Amino acid sequence: MTRLWTVTKCFTFDAAHKLTEHDGKCCILHGHTYKLEITVSGCELAESGSKQGMLIDFGEIKKAVEPLIDTYLDHCFLNDLSVYPTAENLAQWIWKCLAPKLPNLCEVVLWETPDSRVSYSEYASELWVGMPSGLKPVPIGP
Repeated sequence: MTRLWTVTKCFTFDAAHKLTEHDGKCCILHGHTYKLEITVSGCELAESGSKQGMLIDFGEIKKAVEPLIDTYLDHCFLNDLSVYPTAENLAQWIWKCLAPKLPNLCEVVLWETPDSRVSYSEYASELWVGMPSGLKPVPIGP
């Protein structure tokens, strides 16, 4: 049996955007209070030291995420980013920014409204072979 821990830290930010190609109200400038969930995962906890019994300190996630939010997302016009600012594209963009800082990054969940969210993750393709759509892979390892 493989054990897997996931650790999630949540953040919020306020931002505006407009989806210029959208055929509904979203083509008009509007804003959201976004909720961002960053999840890391792993099969081993630290065995000693100040992080004993932890997969990752919540503070390490905060240290990686807050500068991104403060610089590019909070109270910003998301159309100024290098991506078309749909929730899907923003989640992928956030992943690409955080993956080098959080090597065990597992999932980015971005809530655009209290009842509308998107999740993004990248897994090695060999983990997905034969998996039904929408299921997460079982970790491979000791």
